[in-house]
Amino acid sequence: MDHFRAYKAIDNIIAGETNMSHTSYELCPWWEVDLIDDYIIDEIVIWNRIYPGDDTVENRLFPFTLYILENDRSVAWSESITQFQNTPLVFSIPDVVGQHVRIQLDSQEWLNLYEVQVFAQPVPEPCTMLLLGTGLAGLGLYRKKKGKV
Repeated sequence: MDHFRAYKAIDNIIAGETNMSHTSYELCPWWEVDLIDDYIIDEIVIWNRIYPGDDTVENRLFPFTLYILENDRSVAWSESITQFQNTPLVFSIPDVVGQHVRIQLDSQEWLNLYEVQVFAQPVPEPCTMLLLGTGLAGLGLYRKKKGKV
C-alpha cells in the first residue's frame, strides 16, 4: 500500500493514520534515510506513531537502536532506547559525521514512524579549510610586517 511507504517518514507531515512509514510484522525491522553525502549531524527527532486509547501502538517502537552510519556503512554513532518515551524523541548528537540514519527495532514487531527529522550541516571541504587556515596565517604575517615598518 502506497500510504505506508518509507518516504512517508520524511514528508514533513507529522500525523495521520495513513501518513506514516509502516513495515510488516518481522524480526528487527528497520527504516533508513540516505543523506546522499556526508553531513555533520547535530540532532535527530523521531515522531512515533500514536493512537489515542491504544498504548500498544506507541509501544511498538521500543526497544530500538538509532544509528548514524558512514558512507561505507560502518557505525559512526548509535544509541539504544529500551524504555518507552513520549513523542517526539529528540536526540542531541555530538557532531557526528555520517551519511545514513537508521532506526532498527531490537525485536519482532511492526515499525511505525510518523516522521524522522535530521538536522545537519555540510562537512567543510578540505580545500576550504586549507584556504581559510592559509588566509588567516597570511593575515597574521601581513600585520606582523606592517607593525615593523
